[in-house]
Amino acid sequence: MAIEALVGDRTDIRDAPIEDALDLLQTAEANQAYHLPYGVELCVRSQTFLLRQDGGARHRQLRNTWEVDVPRV
Repeated sequence: MAIEALVGDRTDIRDAPIEDALDLLQTAEANQAYHLPYGVELCVRSQTFLLRQDGGARHRQLRNTWEVDVPRV
Protein backbone atom coordinates (compact mmCIF):
# COMPACT_ATOMS: atom_id res chain seq x y z
CA MET A 1 0.00 0.00 0.00
CA ALA A 2 2.79 2.42 0.84
CA ILE A 3 4.64 1.91 -2.42
CA GLU A 4 1.38 2.32 -4.31
CA ALA A 5 0.71 5.58 -2.44
CA LEU A 6 4.18 6.92 -3.23
CA VAL A 7 4.57 5.71 -6.81
CA GLY A 8 0.98 6.32 -7.89
CA ASP A 9 -0.19 2.85 -8.86
CA ARG A 10 0.40 -0.79 -8.18
CA THR A 11 3.80 -1.76 -9.47
CA ASP A 12 5.37 -5.10 -10.17
CA ILE A 13 8.00 -5.51 -7.45
CA ARG A 14 9.72 -8.81 -6.84
CA ASP A 15 9.38 -10.53 -3.47
CA ALA A 16 13.07 -10.28 -2.53
CA PRO A 17 13.23 -6.50 -1.89
CA ILE A 18 10.02 -6.61 0.15
CA GLU A 19 11.30 -9.55 2.21
CA ASP A 20 14.62 -7.75 2.77
CA ALA A 21 12.75 -4.64 3.93
CA LEU A 22 10.63 -6.69 6.35
CA ASP A 23 13.78 -8.37 7.72
CA LEU A 24 15.35 -4.95 8.22
CA LEU A 25 12.29 -3.76 10.16
CA GLN A 26 12.65 -6.69 12.55
CA THR A 27 16.41 -6.56 13.07
CA ALA A 28 17.71 -3.08 12.35
CA GLU A 29 18.95 -0.49 14.75
CA ALA A 30 17.48 2.99 14.45
CA ASN A 31 18.75 5.29 11.71
CA GLN A 32 19.31 2.64 9.07
CA ALA A 33 17.96 2.83 5.53
CA TYR A 34 17.17 0.41 2.71
CA HIS A 35 16.51 1.33 -0.90
CA LEU A 36 13.53 -0.30 -2.57
CA PRO A 37 12.63 -0.24 -6.28
CA TYR A 38 11.17 2.88 -7.93
CA GLY A 39 13.21 5.26 -5.77
CA VAL A 40 11.47 4.36 -2.51
CA GLU A 41 13.64 4.44 0.61
CA LEU A 42 12.83 2.70 3.92
CA CYS A 43 14.19 4.58 6.95
CA VAL A 44 14.11 2.78 10.31
CA ARG A 45 13.64 4.92 13.40
CA SER A 46 13.56 3.88 17.04
CA GLN A 47 9.78 3.30 17.25
CA THR A 48 8.61 3.93 13.67
CA PHE A 49 9.64 3.57 10.09
CA LEU A 50 9.34 5.96 7.20
CA LEU A 51 8.98 5.21 3.51
CA ARG A 52 9.87 8.09 1.23
CA GLN A 53 10.32 8.53 -2.46
CA ASP A 54 13.49 9.86 -4.08
CA GLY A 55 15.50 9.59 -0.88
CA GLY A 56 14.44 12.91 0.60
CA ALA A 57 11.51 14.50 2.30
CA ARG A 58 9.57 17.10 0.34
CA HIS A 59 6.91 19.56 1.37
CA ARG A 60 4.08 17.70 3.07
CA GLN A 61 1.55 18.55 0.34
CA LEU A 62 3.48 16.46 -2.18
CA ARG A 63 2.97 13.29 -0.11
CA ASN A 64 6.28 11.61 -0.79
CA THR A 65 6.40 10.05 2.68
CA TRP A 66 4.43 7.30 4.39
CA GLU A 67 5.05 6.91 8.13
CA VAL A 68 3.67 4.27 10.47
CA ASP A 69 4.09 3.43 14.15
CA VAL A 70 5.11 -0.20 14.35
CA PRO A 71 5.66 -2.27 17.49
CA ARG A 72 9.13 -3.80 17.59
CA VAL A 73 9.15 -7.60 17.89
